[in-house]
Amino acid sequence: MALADIEENNDSKGKLPVDSDFTFAIEEFKKEQKELLSSYQLAKAIENAGNMPDDLISYLREQDAAEVRDRQIALSMTRNNESDTARILQRSILHNRDACMPSSSNTRASKNSSTDPLAKHAIIKFNQVKNKAVECNSCLTERTDAYHLECGHAYCKDCSKSLCTMALNDRGFIPIRCCKILFPKEIIIESFSDSDLTKYSRFLAELEAPAANVSEFDLNLVMSGVINEKGWKICPRCGAVIEKKDGCIHITCICKHEFCYTCRKNWLLPNKKRVCTCELFSPDEINRILNERAIPNNGKDRDHLRNVLRNYYDHAHNWVMQTSGTQVCNQCSWQMPSFSMICDVCREVRCRRCTFNL
Repeated sequence: MALADIEENNDSKGKLPVDSDFTFAIEEFKKEQKELLSSYQLAKAIENAGNMPDDLISYLREQDAAEVRDRQIALSMTRNNESDTARILQRSILHNRDACMPSSSNTRASKNSSTDPLAKHAIIKFNQVKNKAVECNSCLTERTDAYHLECGHAYCKDCSKSLCTMALNDRGFIPIRCCKILFPKEIIIESFSDSDLTKYSRFLAELEAPAANVSEFDLNLVMSGVINEKGWKICPRCGAVIEKKDGCIHITCICKHEFCYTCRKNWLLPNKKRVCTCELFSPDEINRILNERAIPNNGKDRDHLRNVLRNYYDHAHNWVMQTSGTQVCNQCSWQMPSFSMICDVCREVRCRRCTFNL
């Protein structure tokens, strides 16, 4: 009715100037009315659908979701926001991957209906310190509520919960561990709420999911074009979009698959030797690191550090805590105002969590 009234008034009053505010308002109002009419027609169609098959409804929902994702990608590209574009692409590709893979619950059931995602955590032992103050490895305060782990470090309850919360936001910390040794199941259960424990268990199960074939992913031309243009890579195992901003070419995906960022080959052979012979760091990256870490105007020190970087994986990190003002973690980019961990061999700087919990 509103649309008919507008058209009738326009016909009776004659044409208004094209560039007038009133004409613009009328056009906007007409657009709103047409959208309302479309929504009403859609609602009536759904109401009259009655016996529409569930699979058809699911298909239509998937089409709507795909259109929303494509619009998000287009908007992020127009804003030239690479991080947002990479994030949206990753979510879209992982969505397509899940569509062509069996659900995690079905996958687990097919292997063993009694499989517990926390089973590996369950075999780890620990001791809870009572009536004795020990230093928490995370906050470095004396606590009487700390857990002693197999690696020899202790974590208070607050830091245990904080680490668990961080793991849900950054899946690089999954499974939750210290010095490569898993946290005990009891600490995991106590640190999570029921809903977060369910989410963490699902993430653990996804790590054990079979490798997916990236060629099966439905990458449209927009996605492929952006990935190629930006030089991003897709994980050969799970299909996640990965953007390397700095560091060496050794990539560890959130699914724990390790591969070379340059050639995308697996990182190690079963005998623990590297598969490819690609340079660990580009010349520009080596020069950037040397400018940050080497002693100024000391050619010998620069040559020594350059050789360490070229053979990065042949040396063992020797972490030393330092209190030399604000530092930035080379792993997570967190600014550490008080103290940090530095390797006295390669001069890499890390926060305590990236040192012990990655």
